[in-house]
Amino acid sequence: MFGTLRKGLPKEVTSTKLKKGEIVGRENPNGVVVLKWRDQRDVYGLSTCHTLDKIAIGKKK
Repeated sequence: MFGTLRKGLPKEVTSTKLKKGEIVGRENPNGVVVLKWRDQRDVYGLSTCHTLDKIAIGKKK
């Protein structure tokens, strides 16, 4: 399942300044991944079926 949300996200993800195409994420011990990427604006994602190994962290091409 993949969803988006705006409240209750880790500060280390939300406070990171990104340029267009960059991605940052964190995974908790239960396997819940929170990520943020920059397109026209910041987009936040929450996933229980992805891991950080499968999400490219850094500049998206």
